[in-house]
Amino acid sequence: MPRPGSNFTDLVFIDPVGTGYSRFVATGEEVRKRFFSVDGDVNSIAVTIRRWLEKSDRLLSPKFVAGESYGWHPRTEDRSAICKLSKASG
Repeated sequence: MPRPGSNFTDLVFIDPVGTGYSRFVATGEEVRKRFFSVDGDVNSIAVTIRRWLEKSDRLLSPKFVAGESYGWHPRTEDRSAICKLSKASG
């Protein structure tokens, strides 16, 4: 039985580097330091969103960003930064 909205919505789940099923591809301590920070998470998620939107030809589609993680709930400022960066990054 089809679920409501499943034929006209995209649900994309992203794990920041080093969480969930995500893993580092590059090696080195500098790379790890760059990702293990709030700014590193925000930037890497923004780039991931932007690349997915471009690849999927969905740049002009409405977007809703939500986030949750065990022990940490993304602040409104972080979500806002992700949305802004995903539009500006390339």
